[in-house]
Amino acid sequence: MDIRSTNDNASGGELQLATPSESNFLRFFGGRLDDRNPFIGFNDLDTFHLITTLSDFSTYKRRMTLFPNGKMGLGTDQPQSELDIRTNAVDDGGEIHLSNADASYFLRLFSGKPSNPRPSIFWNFESDFELARFDGNVNYQPFLRLDGKRIHVLNNNGSVFLGENTGLSDNGSFNTAIGSFSLQNNVSGIRNTVLGYRAGSGSNVGSNFSGNVLIGYEAGLNITGSNRLYIENSSSATPLIYGEFDNNLVRINGRQEITGSLELNRGILSGVAINVNGQEALWSNGNYFSYGFGTPYNYFAKPIKIGPIEGSTVPYADLQIVDNAGNASISVESISNDAILQLSGATNSQNDGWTIRRRSDGDLEWRHNNISKMKLTSFGRLGIGTTSPSHILEVAGNTRFYQSINSASPNDLFVGTIENTSNNNNFRNNGLQIIAGHNTIGGGTTRSMYISFAKPNGTIIGAISQLDNNSIVYYESSDERLKEEIQPTRVGIETLMNINVRDYKWKNGNEDAIPTTGFIAQELYEIYPIAAKKGGEDETVDPWQIAPKQLIPLMVKSIQDQQHTIETLREENNVLSARLDRLEKLLDEKN
Repeated sequence: MDIRSTNDNASGGELQLATPSESNFLRFFGGRLDDRNPFIGFNDLDTFHLITTLSDFSTYKRRMTLFPNGKMGLGTDQPQSELDIRTNAVDDGGEIHLSNADASYFLRLFSGKPSNPRPSIFWNFESDFELARFDGNVNYQPFLRLDGKRIHVLNNNGSVFLGENTGLSDNGSFNTAIGSFSLQNNVSGIRNTVLGYRAGSGSNVGSNFSGNVLIGYEAGLNITGSNRLYIENSSSATPLIYGEFDNNLVRINGRQEITGSLELNRGILSGVAINVNGQEALWSNGNYFSYGFGTPYNYFAKPIKIGPIEGSTVPYADLQIVDNAGNASISVESISNDAILQLSGATNSQNDGWTIRRRSDGDLEWRHNNISKMKLTSFGRLGIGTTSPSHILEVAGNTRFYQSINSASPNDLFVGTIENTSNNNNFRNNGLQIIAGHNTIGGGTTRSMYISFAKPNGTIIGAISQLDNNSIVYYESSDERLKEEIQPTRVGIETLMNINVRDYKWKNGNEDAIPTTGFIAQELYEIYPIAAKKGGEDETVDPWQIAPKQLIPLMVKSIQDQQHTIETLREENNVLSARLDRLEKLLDEKN
Protein backbone atom coordinates (compact mmCIF):
# COMPACT_ATOMS: atom_id res chain seq x y z
CA MET A 1 0.00 0.00 0.00
CA ASP A 2 1.33 3.44 -0.94
CA ILE A 3 -0.74 6.40 0.24
CA ARG A 4 0.38 9.90 -0.66
CA SER A 5 -1.28 13.18 0.13
CA THR A 6 -0.16 15.03 -3.06
CA ASN A 7 2.15 14.75 -6.05
CA ASP A 8 3.11 18.38 -5.72
CA ASN A 9 6.84 18.77 -5.92
CA ALA A 10 6.66 21.43 -3.28
CA SER A 11 5.29 19.27 -0.50
CA GLY A 12 3.77 15.92 0.10
CA GLY A 13 3.55 12.91 2.43
CA GLU A 14 3.57 9.15 2.22
CA LEU A 15 2.32 6.16 4.19
CA GLN A 16 3.69 2.82 3.00
CA LEU A 17 2.90 -0.68 4.20
CA ALA A 18 4.95 -3.62 2.86
CA THR A 19 5.00 -7.40 3.15
CA PRO A 20 7.23 -9.16 5.69
CA SER A 21 9.64 -9.92 2.88
CA GLU A 22 10.28 -6.23 2.45
CA SER A 23 12.84 -4.32 4.49
CA ASN A 24 10.19 -2.28 6.19
CA PHE A 25 6.59 -2.86 7.24
CA LEU A 26 5.59 0.72 7.89
CA ARG A 27 7.11 3.95 6.69
CA PHE A 28 5.95 7.55 7.20
CA PHE A 29 7.35 10.23 4.97
CA GLY A 30 7.04 13.95 5.22
CA GLY A 31 8.43 16.51 2.73
CA ARG A 32 8.64 17.23 -0.97
CA LEU A 33 8.80 14.35 -3.41
CA ASP A 34 12.07 15.56 -4.94
CA ASP A 35 13.64 16.40 -1.59
CA ARG A 36 12.12 14.12 0.98
CA ASN A 37 13.28 14.37 4.63
CA PRO A 38 10.84 11.95 6.13
CA PHE A 39 10.43 10.72 9.70
CA ILE A 40 9.89 7.00 9.36
CA GLY A 41 8.96 3.96 11.43
CA PHE A 42 11.01 0.93 10.50
CA ASN A 43 11.26 -2.79 11.29
CA ASP A 44 14.51 -4.47 10.40
CA LEU A 45 15.04 -8.13 11.21
CA ASP A 46 12.43 -8.13 13.98
CA THR A 47 13.87 -4.91 15.43
CA PHE A 48 11.84 -1.73 15.70
CA HIS A 49 13.56 1.56 14.80
CA LEU A 50 12.57 5.19 14.69
CA ILE A 51 14.81 6.78 12.11
CA THR A 52 15.52 10.11 10.46
CA THR A 53 16.83 9.93 6.90
CA LEU A 54 17.66 11.87 3.77
CA SER A 55 15.22 12.02 0.85
CA ASP A 56 16.77 9.12 -1.04
CA PHE A 57 17.19 6.91 2.01
CA SER A 58 20.91 6.78 1.30
CA THR A 59 21.78 8.08 4.77
CA TYR A 60 19.66 7.58 7.81
CA LYS A 61 20.15 7.61 11.56
CA ARG A 62 18.39 5.32 13.98
CA ARG A 63 17.20 7.52 16.81
CA MET A 64 15.40 4.83 18.79
CA THR A 65 15.79 1.06 18.72
CA LEU A 66 13.71 -1.62 20.43
CA PHE A 67 15.08 -5.19 20.45
CA PRO A 68 12.81 -8.22 20.70
CA ASN A 69 14.46 -9.00 24.11
CA GLY A 70 13.06 -5.75 25.49
CA LYS A 71 16.24 -3.65 25.40
CA MET A 72 15.57 -0.10 24.25
CA GLY A 73 18.12 2.38 22.98
CA LEU A 74 17.82 6.15 22.54
CA GLY A 75 20.65 7.59 20.47
CA THR A 76 22.06 4.10 19.87
CA ASP A 77 20.93 1.12 17.78
CA GLN A 78 22.83 -1.33 20.01
CA PRO A 79 21.31 -0.95 23.48
CA GLN A 80 23.32 -2.69 26.21
CA SER A 81 20.64 -2.65 28.88
CA GLU A 82 16.89 -2.43 29.29
CA LEU A 83 17.19 1.33 28.75
CA ASP A 84 20.32 2.71 27.07
CA ILE A 85 20.34 6.46 26.44
CA ARG A 86 23.30 8.09 24.68
CA THR A 87 24.22 11.44 23.14
CA ASN A 88 25.16 11.84 19.47
CA ALA A 89 28.31 13.93 19.95
CA VAL A 90 31.43 12.69 18.18
CA ASP A 91 34.19 14.01 20.49
CA ASP A 92 32.37 13.57 23.79
CA GLY A 93 29.09 12.21 24.94
CA GLY A 94 27.14 10.60 27.69
CA GLU A 95 25.18 7.46 28.42
CA ILE A 96 22.47 6.38 30.83
CA HIS A 97 21.94 2.65 31.34
CA LEU A 98 19.08 1.09 33.25
CA SER A 99 19.22 -2.64 33.85
CA ASN A 100 17.24 -5.31 35.63
CA ALA A 101 18.03 -6.96 38.93
CA ASP A 102 19.87 -9.81 37.21
CA ALA A 103 22.55 -7.51 35.87
CA SER A 104 25.52 -6.29 37.87
CA TYR A 105 24.11 -2.76 37.95
CA PHE A 106 20.71 -1.08 38.03
CA LEU A 107 21.74 2.40 36.87
CA ARG A 108 24.88 3.53 35.08
CA LEU A 109 25.80 7.08 34.03
CA PHE A 110 28.60 7.51 31.49
CA SER A 111 30.46 10.60 30.31
CA GLY A 112 33.48 10.89 28.06
CA LYS A 113 34.63 10.46 24.47
CA PRO A 114 33.56 7.37 22.53
CA SER A 115 37.17 6.81 21.46
CA ASN A 116 38.49 7.03 25.00
CA PRO A 117 35.57 6.64 27.39
CA ARG A 118 36.41 7.29 31.05
CA PRO A 119 32.94 7.72 32.43
CA SER A 120 31.77 8.10 35.98
CA ILE A 121 29.00 5.68 36.90
CA PHE A 122 26.29 5.31 39.48
CA TRP A 123 26.25 1.64 40.32
CA ASN A 124 24.59 -1.02 42.39
CA PHE A 125 26.92 -3.90 43.13
CA GLU A 126 25.94 -6.95 45.19
CA SER A 127 23.33 -4.94 47.14
CA ASP A 128 25.90 -2.20 47.90
CA PHE A 129 25.71 1.29 46.55
CA GLU A 130 28.84 2.32 44.62
CA LEU A 131 30.30 5.29 42.83
CA ALA A 132 32.99 4.25 40.37
CA ARG A 133 34.99 4.98 37.23
CA PHE A 134 34.52 2.74 34.21
CA ASP A 135 36.63 2.56 31.05
CA GLY A 136 34.63 1.17 28.15
CA ASN A 137 33.16 -1.80 30.00
CA VAL A 138 36.70 -3.06 30.55
CA ASN A 139 38.27 -1.34 33.56
CA TYR A 140 35.81 -0.96 36.41
CA GLN A 141 37.26 1.13 39.31
CA PRO A 142 34.94 1.78 42.29
CA PHE A 143 35.92 4.71 44.53
CA LEU A 144 32.99 4.94 47.00
CA ARG A 145 30.79 2.18 48.40
CA LEU A 146 27.88 2.39 50.85
CA ASP A 147 26.76 -0.84 52.46
CA GLY A 148 24.22 0.47 54.97
CA LYS A 149 26.75 0.44 57.82
CA ARG A 150 30.04 1.74 56.47
CA ILE A 151 31.30 4.24 53.94
CA HIS A 152 34.14 2.73 51.90
CA VAL A 153 36.53 5.03 50.06
CA LEU A 154 38.30 2.89 47.46
CA ASN A 155 41.42 4.00 45.62
CA ASN A 156 44.90 2.83 44.76
CA ASN A 157 46.84 5.28 47.00
CA GLY A 158 44.88 4.84 50.24
CA SER A 159 44.11 8.58 50.69
CA VAL A 160 40.77 9.92 51.95
CA PHE A 161 39.66 13.58 51.88
CA LEU A 162 36.46 15.23 53.11
CA GLY A 163 35.73 18.95 52.67
CA GLU A 164 35.88 21.75 50.13
CA ASN A 165 39.21 21.69 48.24
CA THR A 166 40.58 19.27 50.82
CA GLY A 167 43.69 17.55 49.46
CA LEU A 168 43.24 19.55 46.26
CA SER A 169 46.83 19.11 45.02
CA ASP A 170 47.42 15.69 46.53
CA ASN A 171 49.30 13.11 44.52
CA GLY A 172 50.69 11.23 47.51
CA SER A 173 49.36 8.23 49.33
CA PHE A 174 47.83 7.16 52.64
CA ASN A 175 46.81 10.73 53.51
CA THR A 176 43.65 11.38 55.53
CA ALA A 177 42.23 14.92 55.78
CA ILE A 178 38.87 16.13 57.08
CA GLY A 179 37.96 19.83 56.94
CA SER A 180 37.63 22.37 54.16
CA PHE A 181 40.94 23.42 52.56
CA SER A 182 42.92 21.11 54.84
CA LEU A 183 46.05 19.55 53.29
CA GLN A 184 45.17 21.66 50.25
CA ASN A 185 48.64 22.32 48.84
CA ASN A 186 50.41 19.10 49.74
CA VAL A 187 51.47 17.32 46.56
CA SER A 188 53.56 14.22 47.14
CA GLY A 189 53.58 13.92 50.93
CA ILE A 190 52.41 10.64 52.45
CA ARG A 191 50.94 9.27 55.69
CA ASN A 192 49.54 12.62 56.88
CA THR A 193 46.52 12.68 59.20
CA VAL A 194 44.75 16.06 59.35
CA LEU A 195 41.56 17.21 61.08
CA GLY A 196 40.33 20.82 61.03
CA TYR A 197 39.57 23.76 58.77
CA ARG A 198 42.72 24.73 56.78
CA ALA A 199 44.80 22.43 58.95
CA GLY A 200 48.10 21.71 57.20
CA SER A 201 46.98 23.53 54.08
CA GLY A 202 50.51 24.78 53.40
CA SER A 203 51.60 28.26 52.37
CA ASN A 204 51.78 27.40 48.65
CA VAL A 205 51.34 24.52 46.22
CA GLY A 206 54.21 22.08 46.43
CA SER A 207 54.38 21.85 50.21
CA ASN A 208 55.48 18.25 50.49
CA PHE A 209 55.58 16.90 54.04
CA SER A 210 54.86 13.47 55.39
CA GLY A 211 53.96 11.66 58.58
CA ASN A 212 52.30 14.64 60.29
CA VAL A 213 49.30 14.54 62.63
CA LEU A 214 47.53 17.94 62.73
CA ILE A 215 44.37 18.46 64.78
CA GLY A 216 42.45 21.73 65.18
CA TYR A 217 41.41 24.89 63.36
CA GLU A 218 44.37 25.93 61.13
CA ALA A 219 46.65 23.60 63.10
CA GLY A 220 50.03 23.47 61.34
CA LEU A 221 48.77 25.96 58.76
CA ASN A 222 52.25 26.75 57.40
CA ILE A 223 54.05 23.61 58.52
CA THR A 224 57.03 22.61 56.36
CA GLY A 225 58.54 19.73 58.35
CA SER A 226 57.58 16.08 58.56
CA ASN A 227 56.73 13.68 61.39
CA ARG A 228 55.23 16.44 63.52
CA LEU A 229 52.27 16.57 65.92
CA TYR A 230 50.20 19.77 66.24
CA ILE A 231 47.12 20.11 68.46
CA GLU A 232 45.96 23.74 68.46
CA ASN A 233 42.94 25.89 67.57
CA SER A 234 44.95 28.50 65.65
CA SER A 235 47.87 28.78 63.24
CA SER A 236 50.33 29.29 66.11
CA ALA A 237 53.90 28.12 65.59
CA THR A 238 53.89 27.06 69.25
CA PRO A 239 50.80 24.86 69.49
CA LEU A 240 49.38 23.76 72.80
CA ILE A 241 50.69 20.24 72.11
CA TYR A 242 53.69 19.74 69.81
CA GLY A 243 55.43 16.49 69.00
CA GLU A 244 58.17 14.97 66.87
CA PHE A 245 57.52 11.34 65.99
CA ASP A 246 61.04 10.80 64.66
CA ASN A 247 62.55 12.01 67.97
CA ASN A 248 59.97 10.49 70.37
CA LEU A 249 59.29 14.00 71.69
CA VAL A 250 56.11 15.61 73.05
CA ARG A 251 56.06 19.26 74.15
CA ILE A 252 53.23 21.03 76.00
CA ASN A 253 53.34 24.79 75.51
CA GLY A 254 51.39 25.79 78.60
CA ARG A 255 50.62 24.92 82.18
CA GLN A 256 50.01 21.26 82.97
CA GLU A 257 47.69 19.91 85.63
CA ILE A 258 47.69 16.24 86.55
CA THR A 259 44.88 14.61 88.49
CA GLY A 260 46.23 11.39 89.86
CA SER A 261 49.76 10.05 89.78
CA LEU A 262 52.58 10.71 87.33
CA GLU A 263 54.84 7.78 86.59
CA LEU A 264 58.15 8.23 84.79
CA ASN A 265 60.15 5.47 83.09
CA ARG A 266 57.68 2.74 83.96
CA GLY A 267 59.36 -0.64 83.81
CA ILE A 268 62.85 0.91 83.51
CA LEU A 269 65.11 0.17 86.48
CA SER A 270 67.47 3.10 85.92
CA GLY A 271 67.85 6.06 83.63
CA VAL A 272 67.03 9.73 83.12
CA ALA A 273 63.51 10.71 84.18
CA ILE A 274 63.58 14.47 83.48
CA ASN A 275 65.78 16.56 81.18
CA VAL A 276 65.87 20.37 81.30
CA ASN A 277 67.16 22.09 78.16
CA GLY A 278 68.95 18.91 77.18
CA GLN A 279 70.59 18.41 80.57
CA GLU A 280 69.83 15.62 82.98
CA ALA A 281 67.79 16.98 85.87
CA LEU A 282 66.33 13.91 87.57
CA TRP A 283 67.35 10.30 87.24
CA SER A 284 67.39 7.08 89.20
CA ASN A 285 69.76 4.14 89.33
CA GLY A 286 67.23 1.93 91.05
CA ASN A 287 68.42 2.76 94.57
CA TYR A 288 68.86 6.55 94.62
CA PHE A 289 67.29 9.59 93.04
CA SER A 290 69.62 12.29 91.84
CA TYR A 291 68.81 15.92 91.14
CA GLY A 292 71.10 18.42 89.46
CA PHE A 293 72.87 19.32 86.23
CA GLY A 294 75.99 17.60 85.02
CA THR A 295 78.27 15.69 87.36
CA PRO A 296 78.76 14.90 90.16
CA TYR A 297 75.10 14.12 90.68
CA ASN A 298 73.26 15.02 93.87
CA TYR A 299 72.10 11.89 95.62
CA PHE A 300 69.38 12.25 98.23
CA ALA A 301 71.56 10.86 100.98
CA LYS A 302 73.19 12.62 103.94
CA PRO A 303 74.58 15.19 103.48
CA ILE A 304 72.47 16.60 100.65
CA LYS A 305 74.03 19.11 98.29
CA ILE A 306 71.92 20.83 95.67
CA GLY A 307 73.84 23.10 93.34
CA PRO A 308 77.54 24.07 93.32
CA ILE A 309 79.27 24.95 96.60
CA GLU A 310 81.78 27.79 96.36
CA GLY A 311 85.29 26.62 97.14
CA SER A 312 84.20 23.08 97.92
CA THR A 313 82.34 20.15 96.43
CA VAL A 314 81.25 19.01 99.88
CA PRO A 315 78.34 20.73 101.67
CA TYR A 316 79.06 21.95 105.19
CA ALA A 317 75.49 21.28 106.35
CA ASP A 318 73.21 18.26 106.38
CA LEU A 319 71.21 19.96 103.61
CA GLN A 320 72.61 22.82 101.56
CA ILE A 321 70.95 24.45 98.57
CA VAL A 322 73.11 26.85 96.56
CA ASP A 323 72.23 28.93 93.51
CA ASN A 324 74.01 28.28 90.22
CA ALA A 325 76.52 31.13 90.72
CA GLY A 326 77.17 30.27 94.35
CA ASN A 327 75.87 33.67 95.50
CA ALA A 328 73.34 32.44 98.04
CA SER A 329 72.51 29.27 99.92
CA ILE A 330 70.00 27.74 102.31
CA SER A 331 71.43 25.29 104.82
CA VAL A 332 69.87 22.96 107.35
CA GLU A 333 72.14 21.56 110.03
CA SER A 334 72.00 19.93 113.43
CA ILE A 335 74.74 20.48 116.01
CA SER A 336 74.40 18.39 119.13
CA ASN A 337 70.81 19.08 120.17
CA ASP A 338 70.61 22.37 118.25
CA ALA A 339 68.79 22.62 114.91
CA ILE A 340 69.92 25.36 112.54
CA LEU A 341 68.44 26.91 109.39
CA GLN A 342 70.81 29.33 107.67
CA LEU A 343 70.16 31.81 104.85
CA SER A 344 73.50 33.13 103.59
CA GLY A 345 75.09 35.02 100.74
CA ALA A 346 78.19 34.36 98.65
CA THR A 347 80.18 32.57 101.31
CA ASN A 348 80.75 29.14 102.72
CA SER A 349 80.84 30.35 106.33
CA GLN A 350 78.54 28.94 108.97
CA ASN A 351 78.33 32.39 110.62
CA ASP A 352 77.28 34.42 107.58
CA GLY A 353 73.80 35.77 106.79
CA TRP A 354 70.68 34.94 108.75
CA THR A 355 70.54 31.92 111.03
CA ILE A 356 67.44 30.54 112.74
CA ARG A 357 68.53 28.28 115.57
CA ARG A 358 66.50 26.08 117.82
CA ARG A 359 68.69 25.86 120.89
CA SER A 360 69.01 22.84 123.11
CA ASP A 361 67.38 24.79 125.96
CA GLY A 362 64.21 25.12 123.87
CA ASP A 363 64.71 28.76 122.84
CA LEU A 364 64.36 29.81 119.20
CA GLU A 365 66.92 32.41 118.17
CA TRP A 366 67.34 34.60 115.07
CA ARG A 367 70.92 35.69 114.41
CA HIS A 368 72.52 37.80 111.69
CA ASN A 369 76.23 37.48 111.04
CA ASN A 370 76.42 35.54 114.32
CA ILE A 371 74.81 38.41 116.31
CA SER A 372 71.52 37.68 118.07
CA LYS A 373 68.65 39.84 116.83
CA MET A 374 65.55 38.16 118.26
CA LYS A 375 64.75 35.33 120.64
CA LEU A 376 61.59 33.44 121.50
CA THR A 377 62.03 31.63 124.78
CA SER A 378 60.49 28.31 125.69
CA PHE A 379 58.34 30.29 128.17
CA GLY A 380 56.74 32.17 125.27
CA ARG A 381 58.60 35.46 125.81
CA LEU A 382 59.68 37.28 122.67
CA GLY A 383 62.64 39.62 122.81
CA ILE A 384 63.62 41.89 119.94
CA GLY A 385 67.05 43.41 120.40
CA THR A 386 67.51 41.50 123.66
CA THR A 387 68.52 37.92 124.42
CA SER A 388 66.84 37.75 127.84
CA PRO A 389 63.25 39.00 127.61
CA SER A 390 61.44 39.16 130.95
CA HIS A 391 58.03 40.03 129.53
CA ILE A 392 55.76 38.49 126.90
CA LEU A 393 57.06 41.09 124.42
CA GLU A 394 60.20 43.08 125.06
CA VAL A 395 61.64 45.42 122.46
CA ALA A 396 64.99 47.14 122.90
CA GLY A 397 64.95 50.08 120.52
CA ASN A 398 62.55 52.25 118.56
CA THR A 399 59.29 50.68 117.41
CA ARG A 400 56.59 51.58 114.93
CA PHE A 401 53.12 50.16 114.33
CA TYR A 402 51.05 50.96 111.24
CA GLN A 403 48.17 49.46 109.32
CA SER A 404 46.24 50.12 106.12
CA ILE A 405 42.54 50.31 106.97
CA ASN A 406 40.54 48.39 104.34
CA SER A 407 37.09 48.24 105.95
CA ALA A 408 34.77 50.04 108.33
CA SER A 409 34.60 47.18 110.81
CA PRO A 410 35.20 48.40 114.39
CA ASN A 411 37.91 45.77 114.78
CA ASP A 412 39.82 47.28 111.83
CA LEU A 413 39.73 50.92 113.01
CA PHE A 414 42.84 50.71 115.19
CA VAL A 415 46.43 49.72 114.54
CA GLY A 416 46.66 47.96 117.88
CA THR A 417 44.65 47.20 121.00
CA ILE A 418 45.91 46.96 124.58
CA GLU A 419 43.65 44.59 126.44
CA ASN A 420 43.63 43.43 130.05
CA THR A 421 40.59 41.30 130.77
CA SER A 422 41.80 40.07 134.15
CA ASN A 423 39.02 40.23 136.74
CA ASN A 424 40.71 38.62 139.72
CA ASN A 425 42.10 41.88 141.06
CA ASN A 426 40.02 45.04 140.81
CA PHE A 427 43.06 47.16 141.54
CA ARG A 428 45.31 45.71 138.83
CA ASN A 429 43.20 45.88 135.67
CA ASN A 430 45.76 48.26 134.25
CA GLY A 431 46.41 48.88 130.59
CA LEU A 432 49.53 50.67 129.39
CA GLN A 433 52.50 52.05 131.30
CA ILE A 434 54.85 54.52 129.63
CA ILE A 435 58.26 54.99 131.21
CA ALA A 436 60.00 57.98 129.63
CA GLY A 437 61.04 61.56 130.31
CA HIS A 438 63.49 62.89 132.92
CA ASN A 439 63.68 62.32 136.65
CA THR A 440 64.51 66.01 137.17
CA ILE A 441 63.43 68.90 134.97
CA GLY A 442 65.90 71.77 134.97
CA GLY A 443 65.77 75.16 133.42
CA GLY A 444 67.34 74.01 130.17
CA THR A 445 65.79 70.57 130.02
CA THR A 446 63.63 69.84 126.99
CA ARG A 447 60.29 68.48 128.04
CA SER A 448 59.85 64.92 126.78
CA MET A 449 56.76 63.81 124.91
CA TYR A 450 55.16 60.65 126.30
CA ILE A 451 52.69 60.43 123.43
CA SER A 452 52.75 62.43 120.20
CA PHE A 453 49.78 62.76 117.83
CA ALA A 454 50.43 63.45 114.15
CA LYS A 455 48.55 63.47 110.85
CA PRO A 456 49.52 61.06 108.03
CA ASN A 457 51.67 63.82 106.50
CA GLY A 458 53.71 64.00 109.71
CA THR A 459 52.28 67.30 111.06
CA ILE A 460 52.15 67.23 114.88
CA ILE A 461 48.68 68.12 116.15
CA GLY A 462 49.02 67.26 119.82
CA ALA A 463 51.16 65.66 122.49
CA ILE A 464 51.17 64.49 126.09
CA SER A 465 54.40 65.82 127.55
CA GLN A 466 56.24 66.04 130.85
CA LEU A 467 55.50 69.43 132.44
CA ASP A 468 57.79 69.30 135.46
CA ASN A 469 59.27 66.74 137.80
CA ASN A 470 55.93 65.23 138.81
CA SER A 471 53.23 66.17 136.28
CA ILE A 472 52.26 65.92 132.64
CA VAL A 473 50.27 68.18 130.34
CA TYR A 474 48.33 67.73 127.12
CA TYR A 475 49.21 70.13 124.33
CA GLU A 476 47.40 70.48 121.01
CA SER A 477 48.05 72.57 117.95
CA SER A 478 46.65 76.14 118.05
CA ASP A 479 49.09 78.01 115.83
CA GLU A 480 47.65 81.21 114.36
CA ARG A 481 49.52 80.45 111.14
CA LEU A 482 47.36 77.39 110.68
CA LYS A 483 44.06 79.25 111.05
CA GLU A 484 41.95 81.57 108.92
CA GLU A 485 38.72 83.60 109.18
CA ILE A 486 39.56 84.43 112.80
CA GLN A 487 36.75 86.44 114.50
CA PRO A 488 35.12 86.90 117.93
CA THR A 489 32.89 84.04 118.98
CA ARG A 490 29.13 84.41 119.04
CA VAL A 491 28.61 82.05 121.97
CA GLY A 492 28.98 82.92 125.59
CA ILE A 493 27.37 82.78 128.97
CA GLU A 494 23.85 82.41 127.56
CA THR A 495 24.91 79.17 125.83
CA LEU A 496 26.69 77.99 128.95
CA MET A 497 23.68 78.67 131.12
CA ASN A 498 21.53 76.42 128.87
CA ILE A 499 23.79 73.40 129.35
CA ASN A 500 22.44 70.91 131.84
CA VAL A 501 24.71 69.41 134.47
CA ARG A 502 23.47 66.02 135.64
CA ASP A 503 24.13 63.48 138.39
CA TYR A 504 23.99 59.85 137.19
CA LYS A 505 25.38 56.34 137.51
CA TRP A 506 26.87 54.25 134.73
CA LYS A 507 25.08 51.02 133.87
CA ASN A 508 27.48 48.23 134.75
CA GLY A 509 25.35 45.71 136.62
CA ASN A 510 26.85 46.82 139.93
CA GLU A 511 24.50 48.28 142.54
CA ASP A 512 27.48 49.91 144.26
CA ALA A 513 28.25 52.06 141.21
CA ILE A 514 29.66 55.46 142.17
CA PRO A 515 27.43 58.48 141.31
CA THR A 516 28.95 60.80 138.76
CA THR A 517 28.34 64.42 137.84
CA GLY A 518 28.64 65.41 134.22
CA PHE A 519 26.86 65.96 130.95
CA ILE A 520 24.51 63.93 128.76
CA ALA A 521 25.94 63.83 125.22
CA GLN A 522 22.55 64.01 123.49
CA GLU A 523 21.54 67.09 125.57
CA LEU A 524 24.89 68.78 125.07
CA TYR A 525 24.68 68.17 121.30
CA GLU A 526 21.39 70.10 121.14
CA ILE A 527 22.90 73.13 122.92
CA TYR A 528 26.55 73.08 121.86
CA PRO A 529 27.13 70.51 119.03
CA ILE A 530 30.86 71.15 118.82
CA ALA A 531 31.31 69.58 122.25
CA ALA A 532 29.49 66.30 121.45
CA LYS A 533 29.78 63.49 118.90
CA LYS A 534 26.76 61.61 117.62
CA GLY A 535 26.80 57.86 118.01
CA GLY A 536 25.25 54.91 116.22
CA GLU A 537 22.43 52.51 116.96
CA ASP A 538 24.53 50.23 119.19
CA GLU A 539 25.72 52.16 122.24
CA THR A 540 28.24 49.43 123.11
CA VAL A 541 30.05 49.81 119.81
CA ASP A 542 29.43 53.43 118.80
CA PRO A 543 28.14 55.47 121.79
CA TRP A 544 27.45 59.20 121.85
CA GLN A 545 30.52 61.01 123.23
CA ILE A 546 31.52 64.44 124.50
CA ALA A 547 34.66 66.54 124.14
CA PRO A 548 35.06 68.35 127.49
CA LYS A 549 37.92 70.49 126.22
CA GLN A 550 35.53 72.13 123.75
CA LEU A 551 33.74 73.61 126.77
CA ILE A 552 36.86 75.45 127.91
CA PRO A 553 36.62 78.26 125.31
CA LEU A 554 32.90 78.55 126.11
CA MET A 555 33.59 78.82 129.83
CA VAL A 556 36.37 81.36 129.23
CA LYS A 557 34.03 83.43 127.07
CA SER A 558 31.30 83.08 129.67
CA ILE A 559 33.66 84.24 132.39
CA GLN A 560 34.67 87.16 130.19
CA ASP A 561 31.03 88.03 129.61
CA GLN A 562 30.36 87.72 133.32
CA GLN A 563 33.42 89.81 134.14
CA HIS A 564 32.32 92.43 131.68
CA THR A 565 28.95 92.52 133.42
CA ILE A 566 30.70 92.73 136.78
CA GLU A 567 32.87 95.62 135.58
CA THR A 568 29.81 97.40 134.23
CA LEU A 569 27.97 96.93 137.50
CA ARG A 570 31.06 98.03 139.41
CA GLU A 571 31.22 101.23 137.41
CA GLU A 572 27.51 101.82 137.91
CA ASN A 573 27.93 101.07 141.61
CA ASN A 574 30.78 103.56 141.83
CA VAL A 575 28.64 106.22 140.16
CA LEU A 576 25.74 105.50 142.49
CA SER A 577 28.05 105.44 145.51
CA ALA A 578 29.50 108.83 144.58
CA ARG A 579 26.02 110.22 144.08
CA LEU A 580 24.90 108.80 147.39
CA ASP A 581 27.92 110.38 149.07
CA ARG A 582 27.00 113.78 147.63
CA LEU A 583 23.40 113.45 148.70
CA GLU A 584 24.43 112.49 152.21
CA LYS A 585 26.79 115.45 152.32
CA LEU A 586 24.02 117.86 151.22
CA LEU A 587 21.71 116.50 153.88
CA ASP A 588 24.36 116.93 156.50
CA GLU A 589 24.92 120.53 155.45
CA LYS A 590 21.18 121.36 155.68
CA ASN A 591 20.94 119.86 159.06
